Amino acid sequence: MQQRQSNMELCRIVAIVMVLVLHSDFAVFGWPETMQDLHMPLLIAECFCIVAVPVFVMISGYFSIHLKLKSVVNLAYICLFCAILKILYNVAANQPFDINNLFFISRSNWFISVYLGLVVFSPVLNAVCEKLDKRQFSIMLCTVLFYHFYMGWFPARPQLGIGVNGGCSLYEFMLYYLAGRYIRLYGVCEFIKKHSIFLYVLVCSFWVVAYYLIVYYGFAHYANRILWGSSPFMFFGSACVLLTFERINIQSKVINHVSKSVLTVLLLHECKAGMSILRPIYQGIFENHNWWWVLYYWSIAIVGTFVVCVIIDQLRLVSYNYLQKIFFH
Repeated sequence: MQQRQSNMELCRIVAIVMVLVLHSDFAVFGWPETMQDLHMPLLIAECFCIVAVPVFVMISGYFSIHLKLKSVVNLAYICLFCAILKILYNVAANQPFDINNLFFISRSNWFISVYLGLVVFSPVLNAVCEKLDKRQFSIMLCTVLFYHFYMGWFPARPQLGIGVNGGCSLYEFMLYYLAGRYIRLYGVCEFIKKHSIFLYVLVCSFWVVAYYLIVYYGFAHYANRILWGSSPFMFFGSACVLLTFERINIQSKVINHVSKSVLTVLLLHECKAGMSILRPIYQGIFENHNWWWVLYYWSIAIVGTFVVCVIIDQLRLVSYNYLQKIFFH
């Protein structure tokens, strides 16, 4: 078995922690429409973590998804494990259970639905990547991205539908996948690679300033557009995060083991059951403390959520390893 690259596994962990941050700020309190609603710590957190999902998908492209029986069974077992926990929670809390949650086709489970589509189409995407040389790949990727940015983000977005959904559609996941694969196969220019962390901070700082000014001048209904997953800034910022971790030289069994639980962390916390527990906690933190204590308790809540989900997932890992020995050996 090929050894996991701890630097990229650490990138997965950071990406999922970013998702936890995103689901604790504007996802809880709503997008600000006036200056009175705009809190800078929340805005900064949103802008610096908004690359989370694109980075996660780019990592899949970086290593390429291999559509093998064991991989599909593992993914299905993660979904089954989380679905069972959701059912148990709903029974214990005497709450109705939406059957759509069991099959991961509800709005709260949008990621797994789209990611499964990416898994299905991955052999086609891999074949394209292997067939094209660097020049052909570059031309293809630049052409598709230019079309995507124009039709999906800049002027034509309100009138046309080409499968764009703010970075949350299968079409957009495919583009992130191809971008990640290109970075792995051919890399980028040395300047971007060397200064990737600075460029990431620069892009995020631009988002913060631009969002603030747009809301300040009364155009809040346009503010979300700069943070859309279909924007060129999102692709560039996400690539910079990937490149930053690519340069890190680290090998750790702990990181490799914890990274196995990132998808479970995502599925457990973002579902209705998970958010019904977390939302009151975040609301209580922001309503009852000043900003310094908010940052302290906020960090503890996010890290605590991650740790609890990872601990719960150990049951899945142990049970899956046991079943794997029975059926795959």
